[in-house]
Amino acid sequence: MSAPSTWEVLRVLVYGGLLYAALRGARFGIDVAPLSALRREALRRAFPAFAGLCAVGYLLYVCGALTEPGTPAFWIAIAIVLLGSLGASWFALYDMVSGVFLKLGRVCQVGDYVRVGDVQGRVERMGARVLVVETARGEEAIIPYSRVVRDSVLRTPVSERGTLHVFELHLPGRPAVAETKRRIRESALLCHWAAVARDPEIAVLDADRYEVTVFALDADRVREVEEAVRAGVDASAP
Repeated sequence: MSAPSTWEVLRVLVYGGLLYAALRGARFGIDVAPLSALRREALRRAFPAFAGLCAVGYLLYVCGALTEPGTPAFWIAIAIVLLGSLGASWFALYDMVSGVFLKLGRVCQVGDYVRVGDVQGRVERMGARVLVVETARGEEAIIPYSRVVRDSVLRTPVSERGTLHVFELHLPGRPAVAETKRRIRESALLCHWAAVARDPEIAVLDADRYEVTVFALDADRVREVEEAVRAGVDASAP
């Protein structure tokens, strides 16, 4: 087989440059196009997979352009591209497959309170590859599904008896733990938006930090229950 000509090499480079420019333009178009926030975010999430497929297609084209189809060199180049692509995307594929089985098994759903390893909080979103958990501090923990299937999952299901909400209290110089817990429970249950069928759950993080789980009658009213607890505890301060 003869070596590829200068023209063939140049054509491959030009097509590569055009593909790169097209992908950059498409990514810019997603950012500036008049789209809803939900659709824009969906396109942003899907774009890396689309760009990856375009890159694989281009590399396969390069194999055909620089080697003679049907020859051992051609098939070796094809195998290298496909195996390399599979290796590069293995972790993403593993996360996606793990996510499919977790969703089919209904291990958890949006709104559940979960503990995965050292992360705990409310399930905010179940994406294609990751579980998004809102912690008591209002932070988002991004947990790949491959980690979820490896770790044990403790779950408090979302219930018609109330929408779960978790937050953290920092109470320096407060009374004994038992008294503080009593005040937190009373303050929560006195709020008319609290679900009285579910008592608040209180975990002591250290000497003056508490993680509080409350249940509200309406998902839009969870912050009001939190504010009632904070106000009630503050009112009991010496």
